[in-house]
Amino acid sequence: MEGFPDNNFPSAASGGTPTAPPPPPEVKVRTMRSDLESMAKSGGGLPRFETVQVENMGMTVEAPLAPVAASRGRGIRALVIIVIVLAVLGGAGYFVYRAYQGGGLPFFGATGMGAGSGAAPASSTTPIAVANTPAAPSPATSSASNSAPVSASGATSGAAVPAGPFTHVSLFKKPADQTLAFTLAPQGAASSAADLSTLSQKISALLAGANRSASMVEISVRNPDATGVAISDLLAAENASVIDPGILAAHFSPDATFFAYRAAGGFAPGYVLSLDQGENWAALEGPVSALESSPNTANLFLSGGASSGAFMDAVLGGNAVRTRADGLTYGWYQTYLVISTSKNGFTAAVARLQ
Repeated sequence: MEGFPDNNFPSAASGGTPTAPPPPPEVKVRTMRSDLESMAKSGGGLPRFETVQVENMGMTVEAPLAPVAASRGRGIRALVIIVIVLAVLGGAGYFVYRAYQGGGLPFFGATGMGAGSGAAPASSTTPIAVANTPAAPSPATSSASNSAPVSASGATSGAAVPAGPFTHVSLFKKPADQTLAFTLAPQGAASSAADLSTLSQKISALLAGANRSASMVEISVRNPDATGVAISDLLAAENASVIDPGILAAHFSPDATFFAYRAAGGFAPGYVLSLDQGENWAALEGPVSALESSPNTANLFLSGGASSGAFMDAVLGGNAVRTRADGLTYGWYQTYLVISTSKNGFTAAVARLQ
C-alpha cells in the first residue's frame, strides 16, 4: 500500500514461523504497605515502635572542673594582691601628707622617734588637736632661727631671744568686726598720768570706744616705731607670761593675734598663736599645759582677780579644749593655739580662723 512501509513478516512459504515479541521484564516495587501485607500473610504482627535506653550514651558532657577552680583561685589571689597594694599606697600617702603639711607623723614625736626618745609625754589633761592639720600661714618674720636650750620634753626652753622687727598681720581669715590700734610704750617711759595706768586699764579704755555693734575686736599692738610687738613681750607687759618665753620664741611665730570678745559682762581678751612651719603641736603639749599651774593666769583677764577652779576637759564647736569655771579656755585648732578668757570667745575666734 502506497504511503505505508512494507511490513515483511516471515511466512510459511518462506519457511519461517511467525513469533510474538517477548514480554517486558517484571519489576516489583516494595512499599511500606506491601511489606506490612506480606508480614500479615506470613503470620507476623504489625511493627511497633519502642523506646530503648542505652547506658553510657548521655548527650550532655560536663566540662572539667579543675581549670575553672584554678582560674577562680587565680582571680581571688589577684584581688587580694590589689587590695594589699592599695592599702600600702594609701598608708604611705597619708604619712607623706602628714609630714608635708607639718603636722608630724602619727605615733611619733617631733624628733621622729617613739615615746621615750624625745617625744612629748602623753597627757590626759591636754587638749587634742584637730585631725588633718594644714600648714600654718607664713608669718612676716619667723622665729624658727632663734636658738634656745632643749628641755627633757623635747621642746626648747630657756631665756627668750628677742624677735626681729616685723609688721603685724592678722591670723584671722575672716576679719574682726573692728580693729583698734594700740601703741605699747617702752617700760619706764611715762609722759603723762595715763602712762602710769596698767596695760589692762589702757586696753579697757581703748575698748570703751569700740563700736557697739562689734562683737569681735582685734587689737593691733605695735611699738612706737610701728613694728609689731612679739607675743612674749605682750604677755610680759601684762604680767601674764603663762607660757615659757623660750618656748614661745623657739616654736611660735612672734606675730600673734590679740582679740577681745564682747561678752555679757564686758570684753573678754584672748590670743591666737601660730606654730612655726615644721613644728608639731604634739611635742608642745607639756609646755603649753603648764599654763594651768601658772600663777599669772588671772592677769589674762582685763579685771584681774584670783584664779577660779581647776581645768577640765570640754568640747567647744567640735574642738577638744581645757577650760575652767571662770571661762579661761585654751586648745588647738589646726596649727593655732587659741587662749581665751571666755568660752564663747574661744568659739568665735576659731570660727574666724576657718
